[in-house]
Amino acid sequence: MLTLVVLFVVVATVSAKFAERYEEHFEEFKVKFGRMYDSDEEHARRKEIFRQAMIRVDHKNTINIAANGEQVFGPTKFSDYTHEEFSVLLGRKNLQPRLTGEENVLAPISFGNNKNLRGLNALPTYVNWGAQGKVTPVKNQGQCGTCWAFSTAETVESQWAMNGNPVWEFSIQQIASCTTTCNGCGGGLTEDAYAYIMSNAEGLGSQYWGPYVQSMTVECTDAACTEPCSSLVMSELKTQSSLTGPYALIKSWAYATPSCTGTCNNQNTTQLAAAVATNGPASICVDASQWNDYTGGVLSQAGCGGYSSLSIDHCVQLTGYNAGATNPYWLVRNSWATNWGENGYILLQYPLNTCGLANGATQVVLANGLQSNFTRM
Repeated sequence: MLTLVVLFVVVATVSAKFAERYEEHFEEFKVKFGRMYDSDEEHARRKEIFRQAMIRVDHKNTINIAANGEQVFGPTKFSDYTHEEFSVLLGRKNLQPRLTGEENVLAPISFGNNKNLRGLNALPTYVNWGAQGKVTPVKNQGQCGTCWAFSTAETVESQWAMNGNPVWEFSIQQIASCTTTCNGCGGGLTEDAYAYIMSNAEGLGSQYWGPYVQSMTVECTDAACTEPCSSLVMSELKTQSSLTGPYALIKSWAYATPSCTGTCNNQNTTQLAAAVATNGPASICVDASQWNDYTGGVLSQAGCGGYSSLSIDHCVQLTGYNAGATNPYWLVRNSWATNWGENGYILLQYPLNTCGLANGATQVVLANGLQSNFTRM
C-alpha cells in the first residue's frame, strides 16, 4: 500500500507542474517558437489556449506515468493551437480504401525473399533503418493535411535505398496533387496513393523535379487550395531524366500484417516487427490525436488512447523498434519537422498496437532501380 501511495504522490507532483507554472512556461514557449501576436487580445486568447493545454498535459502525463513511468507530454509548438488548427495536420481520412487486389498478399510473401518470418523471441532486438542509411531526413508537411502523401513517398524512398540505390527523395507534391481519389491537403489514403503511382506510366518523380510547395504557414484544408497536378509535366520524367533525376515505379504493395477495420484488439504486431526487420520501413497510419503535446520518451498505449480503425487520423513511417530498451518502443518518424518530438520522431510502446500502428501498415515493391535482395539487420 505504501508503494501505491508514494507512486500517487510522485505522479501528482510531476503532473501538476505545467499547469501551476503555465505563465512561466508560456513566456518560454513564445521565445522558443518565435511567437509574436498581432494584438493584446490575440495574446490573451493564445495564452488561455496555452493554459488549457497545460491542464491537458498534466492529465495526460498522469496516465502515461501510471502506465510506464515516463512523462512524455509538455509544451510544444502546437500548445497555442486550437483543436481545429491542429486537426489540419491530421490528413488520414476514415474512408474505405479502394483496394487493388494486393490487400491479401502479406509483405514477406509478396517481396519474394527466402527469409521466413520469425517469432517474437527470434527477432532482432534492435532495428533502426535510419541508422543504416535507409531513411531520408525528417520533413515538414506545413499547414496541409498531406501526411498520407508524405508517408507514401517516404516508404518509397526507403525501399529505393533498401534496393541498393543511393538515398533519394521523391515528390510528395505529385502524390498530393495527382491522386484524384484523394483530397490533397484535405486528406487521403496511402492505399489510394499506391494505386495512383502504379497507374501512372511515369511513376513517382523526384522531389527536385516536383518540390513540395504547400505553405508552411497558410492553412489549406481541401483539394481546391492544393497545387494542381497540371503544374507538373509528367513526360519530363522519362525524356529529361538526366535533369529531373530518377523516378520510382511501384510493382506492388501489400499489408505488412493483416489490416483491421474494427476494434483492432488482436493485431499481429509480431508479424509487423518481422516485416520491418526483414523488408525495411513501413507506412503506418495511427491515432495521433494526443501527439500535439508529445515532447519525448515512450508514449504508452494507455497514454495514446484509441487504436480502433475509426480512431486512425494520421499517416507516418515506422522505421524500426527497440525490444531491449527499459521501456521497449517502436521507432516512428513523423512529418512535423525536427522541432517536434525527438528530433521529428516519436517512440510508441512495443510490442503493443500503440496508437493503432498495426491497423494498416503497408510496404511496397519497386519495379525499377537496382533490385538487390532485401537485407535484415
